[in-house]
Formats: sequence, C-alpha cells, structure tokens
Amino acid sequence: MLTARLRLGPVSLSDADAIASLVRIYRDPAVWAHLPEARPVSDQAIETRLAGNARSWAANGLDWWIVRLRGPLGGLPAGEIVGLGGVSMDGSGLDAWNLGYRLSPAAWWHGLATEIAQASLAAARETRPHTPVTARVLERNPASWRVLGKVLTVAWQGVADGDDRLTADLPRRVYTDRPLSHDMLAALIAVV
Repeated sequence: MLTARLRLGPVSLSDADAIASLVRIYRDPAVWAHLPEARPVSDQAIETRLAGNARSWAANGLDWWIVRLRGPLGGLPAGEIVGLGGVSMDGSGLDAWNLGYRLSPAAWWHGLATEIAQASLAAARETRPHTPVTARVLERNPASWRVLGKVLTVAWQGVADGDDRLTADLPRRVYTDRPLSHDMLAALIAVV
C-alpha cells in the first residue's frame, strides 16, 4: 500500500535486511520510553514478534506493515525502513483490530504515525468492515494518544484491574472507530 510518503508492506521473514532494520528499531530504548520494562531483551524475542505479524498476515489478510519512506525525509533517505505499524488481531481472542505503530526516533514528529493510522483504518474497514478498530494506550504515552485521537474516539480511560506486572495500576485509554457493546468494551479494558 502506498500513502503520500510511505510504502507499507507485509512483514516477511525472508527479507533479512528488513528484519535487521526492525530489530534495530525494537532494540532502541527511546522507542520504549513509555514502558521501558517491556523492551525486548533479545533479538530472538523481537524475531518471534515479527513471526507473529507474518502469521497474522497469512491468517487475517492484514496485520502490521513494514514502513518504508517513499522519498527522503529529514536526514533519512528514500527506501529507509522507519518502523512497523498497522492493525492486528493481537491474540487477545477478541474480534477487534488493534491499531498500533512503532517508529524509529529519527522518524518522529513528521506525522508518519498519523499517516500509518489513517491507512490502517482504511485497510481494516476494507478487509473486515464489521470488525471494530480499537487501540489501547498508556496515559504516559501522550504522543501516541494524540495520534489516536485524530482517527479514533476515546471509549474509556482510567485504571483497569489486572495482574500484568508491567501495566497493572497504570492509567490507560481505549479508543475505537465505532460504538462498542458493553461486553466488548469491558474485554478491551481487561486486556493488558
């Protein structure tokens, strides 16, 4: 898929250069500033995540894209891989897309996350129009919730009960592209 400035393509484990670029991005501590404890500790852990993206592409016809620049941007050359982003059926068992993105700090503050979010919303609606597009974000990640606020609506914010050691008792928000049933919203709030 092409956007004004980006070329978005499925994760392919056979593209060793792309995987190496994504591993570098995932390993960057700045990418995890909102939750440093969640930063993957090994290349194998990152490659396992990417394998999950590839499997989800095969199963659902859509997942996170590898994000490449179509032209130069700031000091970044055309063709540069600047991250991942898109919608995913995230393994929570819910029939809802989860919108997200992870970009290299060198690509921040250029509106790329918004461009990815807009393209993701359109692709999700085309692929499975009856499936809601949702997103979950920590309150302490304001850059992400500002982007989400441009394409989705806040459905809930607060502190959810949970036993996840990384996110328990942290304020968060749930976003959606449409009204959700009470059960679906409760299930999204419970996902940590």
